[in-house]
Amino acid sequence: MKKFFTLIAVAVMAFAAQADVLTVCDGTETNSNLPIYGLYADVEGTMGQMIYSADMLQDMVGGKITQVKFFSPDIRFSNAVLQLSLKDGVSQENYDDYVAVQDMNAVAQATPEKGATEMVFNLDEPFTYEGGNLVVEVKVITAGSYATTYFYGESTPYYVGYQEYTSLYSGLSKYHVAFLPKAEFTYEFNVVPMPTPEAPVITWTAENGVLTITATGEGFVMLEVGEGISRTGMDEASYTMQYDPEVGVTVEARACIWVEGAPASDYTNATIVVEPEGTVEPTDPHMQGKWLVVIDMFGNHNWFQLTKGANDDYATTVALEYYTYGLYDPDNVADVPFYFVVDGVQYGAEGAMTPAVIGQAMENPLFESEEYYTVPVGYSYALGIAIINNEYYAYVSQAYPTSVDELNAGKTVAGVRYFNMAGQEMQEANGMTIVVTTYTDGTTSAAKVMK
Repeated sequence: MKKFFTLIAVAVMAFAAQADVLTVCDGTETNSNLPIYGLYADVEGTMGQMIYSADMLQDMVGGKITQVKFFSPDIRFSNAVLQLSLKDGVSQENYDDYVAVQDMNAVAQATPEKGATEMVFNLDEPFTYEGGNLVVEVKVITAGSYATTYFYGESTPYYVGYQEYTSLYSGLSKYHVAFLPKAEFTYEFNVVPMPTPEAPVITWTAENGVLTITATGEGFVMLEVGEGISRTGMDEASYTMQYDPEVGVTVEARACIWVEGAPASDYTNATIVVEPEGTVEPTDPHMQGKWLVVIDMFGNHNWFQLTKGANDDYATTVALEYYTYGLYDPDNVADVPFYFVVDGVQYGAEGAMTPAVIGQAMENPLFESEEYYTVPVGYSYALGIAIINNEYYAYVSQAYPTSVDELNAGKTVAGVRYFNMAGQEMQEANGMTIVVTTYTDGTTSAAKVMK
């Protein structure tokens, strides 16, 4: 964080420091009378005036003066408070008549240090120079210790300098001086501020444990990431970091744009969250809808989707007379376990669905359970779910697999369905086939045929 704000401060100060400097009368001669007579720095009212002609100051026309500086080999007086005053556009060019310019504008104060080589006045408010003769006045407003002090400058052919002080012995003394001190004017021109730039856009990408954060915009982009990390660039700044893909990462970032001559943009803030990377489990189709699951002798769970009937019942027919139980070992048969799954929830049983009645459904309340229902092997079953009063019931109807002609003599066939030896329904008989016949009285029969 500190790094970021330091960077902003440097950028802003660099812009604020773009001021011009004009130096006039840059000579090596010295004079003790101007800009202030140090021998009388212990007397309030001691004053020096200098007229800098408009010709000298042409480069500064229209500028705002912010500082005035004079130069000395060695300032000898001390503790005197000096006042700087300015006046622009005077018609007077010299002091031949020993008359000081009146109505000066006080703009700054300074207390030069003894032994210093510069006497600097920083203006309280910028003073606009409009292009005329400029009168500069330095006056003692709080007495200090006196000492003769020389200042650098240039001699002039005319009395462009004026000096006055008061002595206990001779009273008010006035002198004109043919010398102009070396002066340095610091000034700035009015700059029409540019509009505030648009805030930058923060984007990011994360792949294979590498996160790259980028801020883009028009101007000098400054991007801060987390604590103490900053990046800069023209129109774009980016930062790249590594993270653990199995853990993910959360990072705070912000950015702004700075354009010369304009205020900084608003900040764009972003909270970047990279979720842990993981394998997306494939969608299991059995987790939706209603299913019958029959477990064969090898422990395989065989899924059969239930088909909706005319009412709130869902059923399918499975031929279990030659289902794997007992198929390979007729002398070692066992009941066939099964259960239902409704929208991913398993419903089991508290006991076996036996004995079952031929051609009649036997309703059993369904419970969320990992237990199994069982039915005896050797029959074909219509197994399903009925919804009664918003509760689930399991039902089963059965038919004997043998003596089909005897059992079904005189009955009207409602429909015929075909199943392979694994209990899967087929469009027609093919090879060893279980034929399940449904009659109009609701009963069914099953027979094994070879086609």
